[in-house]
Amino acid sequence: YPCQYQNIRLDNICGKLTLFTQQKGLWGLTDFRAGKELLPTNFSEMEAFGPNNEIIKTIKDEKVGLYTNDGILIFPCEYSSIEHGTVKAYPSAFQLKKGNTIGLYDGDGVAIIPIDTYSSFSPINQFFLVCQNGLYGIYAPYDKEIVSCKYNHSIRYSASQKCFIVAN
Repeated sequence: YPCQYQNIRLDNICGKLTLFTQQKGLWGLTDFRAGKELLPTNFSEMEAFGPNNEIIKTIKDEKVGLYTNDGILIFPCEYSSIEHGTVKAYPSAFQLKKGNTIGLYDGDGVAIIPIDTYSSFSPINQFFLVCQNGLYGIYAPYDKEIVSCKYNHSIRYSASQKCFIVAN
């Protein structure tokens, strides 16, 4: 490689030799074997990420995004944080935070719980207890809100009755 980079770092990401390149303080991504630039040097930080370090986590203008190790966009750099492994029932899912809202997405970028609506969520049986503006409801993963966020108090699931019990 020509001497155009300040720093280079070679990583094995899912069996693929990937070259992280730094130029003028910004990071990019190059396919080591093909010598092909996958992502230009536009990011202040870049690292292997995900359940098996198979995803590239990028930071640009203090916002976080995700790419595949082939440089294909999963989530643009518009989130304040992205974490994985936070929900036991979905160990490979990514939790995204944007402003005061939070969402949960699978590895393909499909919404389990969409962002831009809820301030928090927690698993309750095979559903999620969600909070919006201090009020609680129930969300079915990959689907929709099944109990609207209009309850002040707790919602619990009764396994014996196979239903939600709402106190308002």
